[in-house]
Amino acid sequence: TLAVANVGCIVTMIFGCMYAFGWGLGLLESINCVLVVGFAVDFTIHLADSYIESTKTTRFEKVQESLGVTGVSIISGSISTLLASFPMFFATITFFSKFGSFMFLTMGLSTVFSLCFMASLLMILGPLGNAGRL
Repeated sequence: TLAVANVGCIVTMIFGCMYAFGWGLGLLESINCVLVVGFAVDFTIHLADSYIESTKTTRFEKVQESLGVTGVSIISGSISTLLASFPMFFATITFFSKFGSFMFLTMGLSTVFSLCFMASLLMILGPLGNAGRL
């Protein structure tokens, strides 16, 4: 439930930015809307899985271990994608400039929401003991 809330916030922010940028719902935007969910889920699920797999006893310790173990990978993946999408801002072809903006925004928001909002939610409401295990 916490992961779904986090992904929902990311998707809502992306859709709000698309509206603020004045992008209509064309072919490219439709493709991006499908991709945003996949990219938004990635970092959130990695952090949630790391939290559930933690052997620590308190929520704070579990989040601390999760950020230590998975946070580095999240930051590394985010930085590489942000750096790869940045040059697309300067493309003269609209497809590439919009896609670059979309990728940059999605990765940036996914990183911030996963490492800040999701980590905070897990510290406050995260499952303890065997809760959350299948």
